[in-house]
Amino acid sequence: MTARTIRDSYARQAEIAAGDTISIAVSSETPVHRWFGTEVLSHEPGAINMERADARGLPVLVSHDSGSLPIGRLQNFRLDADGKTRGDLRFSERAAASEVESDIRDGIITDVSVGYRIDEYEETDNGIRATRWTPFEVSMVSVPADHTVGVFRSDEGVPPMADETKRADDGTSNVTDFKAVQAQAKREGLTAGRAAALEEVREIREQFAPFLDREDGPALRALMDDCIDQGNTTVEATAKLLDALKGGVKPVQQTSFRQAYQGASEDQQTRQVAVQHGADGFDKWRSGVQESLELRCGLIKQDADKLAGENEFRGASMVDLAREYLGQVGISTRGLSRVQIVGEAFTCRGIASHSTSDFSSLLANVANKALLQAYQETDETWQAWTATGSLPDFKQATRPNLSLFDSLDEVKEGAEYTYGTYGDKHEPIVLATYGKLFSITRQALINDDLGALSRIPAGMGRAAARQVGNLVYAVLTSNPEMTEDGVALFDAAHNNLNPGGAGAPAVASVDAMRVAMALQKDPSGNATLGIRPMWMLVPVELETSAQTLREAIYDPAATAGTLTPNAVQNTFQVISEHRLSSASATKWYMTASPGTFPTVEVAFLDGMQAPYMETQNGWSQDGAQYKVRLDAGVAPLDWRGMATNDGA
Repeated sequence: MTARTIRDSYARQAEIAAGDTISIAVSSETPVHRWFGTEVLSHEPGAINMERADARGLPVLVSHDSGSLPIGRLQNFRLDADGKTRGDLRFSERAAASEVESDIRDGIITDVSVGYRIDEYEETDNGIRATRWTPFEVSMVSVPADHTVGVFRSDEGVPPMADETKRADDGTSNVTDFKAVQAQAKREGLTAGRAAALEEVREIREQFAPFLDREDGPALRALMDDCIDQGNTTVEATAKLLDALKGGVKPVQQTSFRQAYQGASEDQQTRQVAVQHGADGFDKWRSGVQESLELRCGLIKQDADKLAGENEFRGASMVDLAREYLGQVGISTRGLSRVQIVGEAFTCRGIASHSTSDFSSLLANVANKALLQAYQETDETWQAWTATGSLPDFKQATRPNLSLFDSLDEVKEGAEYTYGTYGDKHEPIVLATYGKLFSITRQALINDDLGALSRIPAGMGRAAARQVGNLVYAVLTSNPEMTEDGVALFDAAHNNLNPGGAGAPAVASVDAMRVAMALQKDPSGNATLGIRPMWMLVPVELETSAQTLREAIYDPAATAGTLTPNAVQNTFQVISEHRLSSASATKWYMTASPGTFPTVEVAFLDGMQAPYMETQNGWSQDGAQYKVRLDAGVAPLDWRGMATNDGA
């Protein structure tokens, strides 16, 4: 490391130690390995949904622990010209946060991981590329998925690659050096071959890592370095490692995985899993089986015929797949009945899991896809006119009334600015959990009943979507009391009940509602808010007449033969909702745009809008049990952007 590099490094550390905030790199397009292949987060302009980060910044956690309070907030989240996202970390003043802050400023904790939701993606040869994704939180972690980001990861602080690749004084290689090599190579522009070589080095280090604390660790470390220096592939390096271990940990290819695993100590079991060289093949097998099940369940729509023709498991029954799975993990099925084969597949821990059967997890992946696909495809209307929010826990939260900030004052030359104030009125909102259980039994698999994998989870996905809709429209039909003044949401005192008189949607009634909303005032009564209606919510019985009113050039209610212009043409959008019909076939509503004047908020735990599924092997029932839950809460925010009419 050069003297200038050392000087710059110390200067950077001094700057971080002295500052109120710390600038950190959060994410990049570095591929991350998942069980299905590689995952890349696109950092092209427009690929990252910045709405949450722009609104309040992102919470900063420790190891993605959503059960603990954040240690700080990431502000000024942005996409820089080098293709990485960055932000400024401002710490909380709590004692627990101060301890973590001290370690970060001292350079003990430097690695970062981002929590996110993939909104849109495209498949690649090796996995997927997220073309649209939303960051939810940032965590300080010990082992990051993306090693090119973190606290000490600004480009100007990375030393030249020639210095970073030098060995330490004891002759061993340094893993941190390798990360710097990758960062340097990324800036120089990796060729596909060089990128693959760097990935090979990373995988070799991961194969050797569990054994370097043994008594013969120094010799194994030297062997690892020799494999890297000679340019060995991961396969070649693993073979050399297994030869070197000899009587220690036996190569799992010499016997069945189950025999090797059960006959070893707990420490050896961990190491055997780490060097199990059939894992890559098992992942490919699992991917193929999952694809075949998704095809049979109709969950894959694009190129389905082509994929079905290429899939080697396309004609396999569920029992056949269970038998195949047991063969993959080294368990003989000779002499076992169909019932025993399926039962053993449910309970066998397998290659990739020490608690839940890999076979159960595979079925859960298919069921989860059916669940989410049905949830997303369910025709719901609440998303258009409501605001979406996030809550960190199940405690009651409050939302300030956005109309409570007073107007701006004129500032004379040389005069001081005065502080504006929000009122002390807030509307409460709280989360609740909604969910159910379902099971995939041995009998269902023996009968090759795919309904357990597709129809039941899909039904639950649609039920979850309906549940949110039920909560939203219950706000309108129940007309709850507002905390701000103790008056019902729709009331004459709010000037949003039957403005201009009750009647069906017509030019006069819509115009009266428009005027009433525009003249709504803030609580002080000093400012007129000028709210404009955007959505008309009607029961299904009024859909045709409402659409006719919206699109007609001339007033539909005018005397026949006259050409009275339709003054409200295309001034609103129509939403027809069957839940409103259940309450009244004549009552209709108008609301403002949620982007300019939110009226009802739908909040989710940590912003996760989709239902979540967990699995465990059954005890009271043979098979696997699955739990579907959704954490959501709905509350009205302000009556000023809403109005209703009882109708004719």
